[in-house]
Amino acid sequence: MIYKLMFFVLALNVLSSCGSGSSGPSYDLKGFQTESIGGGGTYARFADQENWPLSTGHVINGVRNGAWTTYYPQSNKPKTITNYINGQKNGDEITFNDRGNMESIIGYRNDKLHGLSTTFKSSRVVNETTYANGNIDGPFKVFDERSGKIQRSGTMKNGKPHGELLNYSPEGVVNMRYEYKDGVKVSGGIVEKPASE
Repeated sequence: MIYKLMFFVLALNVLSSCGSGSSGPSYDLKGFQTESIGGGGTYARFADQENWPLSTGHVINGVRNGAWTTYYPQSNKPKTITNYINGQKNGDEITFNDRGNMESIIGYRNDKLHGLSTTFKSSRVVNETTYANGNIDGPFKVFDERSGKIQRSGTMKNGKPHGELLNYSPEGVVNMRYEYKDGVKVSGGIVEKPASE
């Protein structure tokens, strides 16, 4: 399944982060089963009374590093896979529904939304948003969750519309075009169809 592939990709981040010094916030491992992996590293597993996993991951010198996974109750199905470096979210956080389908891939840098964030519905992309240091900043796209066709696209700057924003017809044709500057609309409106149509 796709979550196994994503888990493998995130697990590779454990290797890249294990060599770094751990200076982030200490993580409370009370109630976790732990196993030393050397070099100050510990594998941690939190489980329910029937030993179903609820959360697993690695700490280095008491700080979360690498991929951490949470699970749906009484299953081995991942709910979230989050990558940490020195106790902070860095890289992608992937969420799944209880059927194992991806619901989102959210980018982080130092615990702030950063990079491309994508949400899914019934395995279709419904939203792509770009962030920079916690602010919506860059291109975005919104798709119809039934047809998968694009509905809106544009660019944001520090959380405000900036540049061209487009609305699309159900057929995927641009029917409205606007120009924004720092959140203020400067021009645009309905796109007229050519006379031949």
